[in-house]
Amino acid sequence: MRKMCVLSLAALFFLTCDFAQSQTVKVLSKWVGGPVILSAGEEGSFDDVAVKDPTIVYYQGKWHLFYTVSGKEPGGIGYVSAERLDLLKTAPRFWLKQFNGLTSDSKGGAPQVFYFELHKLWYLIYQTKDFNHQPVYSTTATIDKPESWRGAVWAPTEKMVIQGLVDPVWGFWVK
Repeated sequence: MRKMCVLSLAALFFLTCDFAQSQTVKVLSKWVGGPVILSAGEEGSFDDVAVKDPTIVYYQGKWHLFYTVSGKEPGGIGYVSAERLDLLKTAPRFWLKQFNGLTSDSKGGAPQVFYFELHKLWYLIYQTKDFNHQPVYSTTATIDKPESWRGAVWAPTEKMVIQGLVDPVWGFWVK
């Protein structure tokens, strides 16, 4: 009886494996694009040349987008929010000037934003020339108040990589 049970289980296993291999899984292989949701600001604005490196989250009924500023002034990080993606291009924009002067090049770039539940804080990780393009971070409890972001704190990459927070190969993307 025991042999029969083992043989039956083995047969069931092989039949199941064969069945699983014969199934076709359809995977979408195309990117689908839509209209531009944010482009360079108006002539004379802090971001009048280009906006790049966006990071976006949806929180409390709004999209919150941070980006690298490219303009006639020294760059930096910009912020815009709106209830719908199509409204971002006309929503008020903010230059996060509180980061200016904290580094030798007076700006940061390549932002990544995330919420850390344990601390109940939003984190914005970005890079600066001051620390050889190593990451720094700023925090706030209120993502929708651009003036509330605290100044930059240097975070040695090795420590963040060991903790599994970032991968420097991918521009300090949060894991």
